[in-house]
Amino acid sequence: MAELLEIDSMVEAVGALNAMPNSTPEERAELQQSNLGKNLQATVLPEVQRSISIFSQSLMKSMPKRFSRVEKRLALEGINRVSEHNWCLRRNVQ
Repeated sequence: MAELLEIDSMVEAVGALNAMPNSTPEERAELQQSNLGKNLQATVLPEVQRSISIFSQSLMKSMPKRFSRVEKRLALEGINRVSEHNWCLRRNVQ
């Protein structure tokens, strides 16, 4: 099991991650080879991946409900689904 980061390491890690977009490829490679980079890869990266996985699973579960609600609302407005990517406005002709 990976060792947890101490407070000072967390502060340093957040600083390094904040600087990442402006860093050069050499600086990024240097960070990855440092102890801090290795600790980040061992502790932070798995948690980020786990969080993304949980978020995407929740999103995928909620999407059918959302689409169903949207379809019902559109139907009330007279807009009906013709195919997966094609919607049609139905006019009331009397």
